[in-house]
Parts: sequence; structure tokens; C-alpha cells
Amino acid sequence: MSKYDYSLLEKRMREKNMSQAALAEAISMSRTALNIKLNNHSSFTQKEIKAISAVLSIPDAKISTYFFKEYVQKTVPRG
Repeated sequence: MSKYDYSLLEKRMREKNMSQAALAEAISMSRTALNIKLNNHSSFTQKEIKAISAVLSIPDAKISTYFFKEYVQKTVPRG
């Protein structure tokens, strides 16, 4: 399973003053399930992506930016 970087999604949640609990409630999901998905232990469904995008006012053209940005592990050079 690919890992995705949800930092922009989390930033958008902060901009909209939405906690994980509030967002989860708004889309009829448990906070635990949302947390599992945000931590890449499970994937978002298309229905969940559309619901989250609606609640957070994410335009359709930007969905890939928020949900499908590949996670890149940062490395520290050894010295």
C-alpha cells in the first residue's frame, strides 16, 4: 500500500478550525477510523474523499493535491 502525505489536508483542517473528531462527525465516521486513515493504516474511499472535500471546501481540481501526494521520507546525510 502506498503511503500518502496528508499534511495539506491537516493544514486545511486547521484553517477551517476542524479537529479530527469534528471532521469525523461531519462525515459520519468515527474519530478513530479517520485517524487510522490519516496515518496511512487504511485508505480513504472515494465517498469519504468527496465528503471530506465538501466539508473542507476543497475544489474537485485540488483533490489529488490533498489526498494523493506521495509520502517521501526525508533522509539525513551521515557525516
